[in-house]
Amino acid sequence: MLGLRRAWVLTAAATAAGTAALVLAPGQTLVAGVAGAVFGGAYTALSGVLIAWAAALRPRAAGQATATVFIALTAGQALGAVVTGVLAGRAGAPAAFWLCAGLLLAAAAVRPTTTPAGATSEETSRDAEVAER
Repeated sequence: MLGLRRAWVLTAAATAAGTAALVLAPGQTLVAGVAGAVFGGAYTALSGVLIAWAAALRPRAAGQATATVFIALTAGQALGAVVTGVLAGRAGAPAAFWLCAGLLLAAAAVRPTTTPAGATSEETSRDAEVAER
């Protein structure tokens, strides 16, 4: 099994690659189509990784954790679209997409904890084992 941490890195990096491809080959329809497919597939998988991670961190409140992840993803999409649009208007689309790709790579480097705050040692051991799978 890939495990949540490796899946996080892989999906965030693939999302960044799909974004960067738009800058590397502007005006190339085939590249744009492949980049969109890579981005979309990776983003969907990334969302699933976040949901699995949230459930591993909060196994007794997995539904609430999933709802929180979806709210954060939705808010991030809305804010990200506005900020990217403003940046593209001021600095150009290539700069905006490079920044987005860079932020995604930075996110890939984040190593979130697998230990919920306030967890007992028994819960921590069990939950960390699930998260590492």
